[in-house]
Amino acid sequence: IIMSVPGEVVITGFGYQMQPSLGIVLFGLVLLMLITIFVWAIIRRIFGIPALFSRANEKRKQRKGVDALSNAIIALQTGDPSKARQLAREARLKLEGNTAAQLLEAQANMQLGELKQARLQYREMIEDPKTAIAALSGLYEQARQQNREDAALQFAQKAASLSPKLAWAQKAIFAHMAKQGDYEDALAQLDQIPFERANRDNQKRLDAVLRTALAKELEETEPQRAIAFANEALKKQPEFVPAALIAARLFISSGEVRKASGLLRRVWRASAHPHIGELYIHAQSGAS
Repeated sequence: IIMSVPGEVVITGFGYQMQPSLGIVLFGLVLLMLITIFVWAIIRRIFGIPALFSRANEKRKQRKGVDALSNAIIALQTGDPSKARQLAREARLKLEGNTAAQLLEAQANMQLGELKQARLQYREMIEDPKTAIAALSGLYEQARQQNREDAALQFAQKAASLSPKLAWAQKAIFAHMAKQGDYEDALAQLDQIPFERANRDNQKRLDAVLRTALAKELEETEPQRAIAFANEALKKQPEFVPAALIAARLFISSGEVRKASGLLRRVWRASAHPHIGELYIHAQSGAS
């Protein structure tokens, strides 16, 4: 079709003159373009061979790095930290900048007792947002092992500030408050712990224990607040003996003997605790 295009073209040069048809000239140009593209593709393929080899080597290196990383995880889980550390180091060499390999090496160092090296690696990982939480978790566990409670608390607080729903960090802060006797702060902190549905009963029990501890602290100095805390504890745990004893004592001291007796009888039916029976006898003169 191209060769049948009407018209002529005059080409003059080097003492020669040609008058090919316009169709032949167009066909020649198209053919020249196709040959040029073909030759350029071959040249690119030839010059691209080193890059192909380089990419193949890089893929092979990456594949070996992933294998080393997987085997390091398995070794650490099966109790071989020495092999895990060796494989983690191999993975770090083959997977440059891989944070998982760095974390595995730090964990292996922890299990091998090389705490200083592990601590340095964890502190380095804190700077990376992707590994900061994992690094703080490792530092927290290390501080606990070394009985450095203040340092452990700081790591837990830092982790909680980065991730407020982090259960281990919130539990660590709660445990510290409860141990220090900061019961009101611990009660507020308890709400920050993301308990699973299966552990809601445990949350209620802890809540009752803290409210009972507050009631005991305030029993002599602020009886109204004390009885409020004791009653709130009994709403969480209706047969909780310590809370029932405090509430009953406060009822008796305020002249509400009948209310105290009713409470003691109810809790006695559930627990038959000797302290409940003893207080009931004191409350009800002449009781059997």
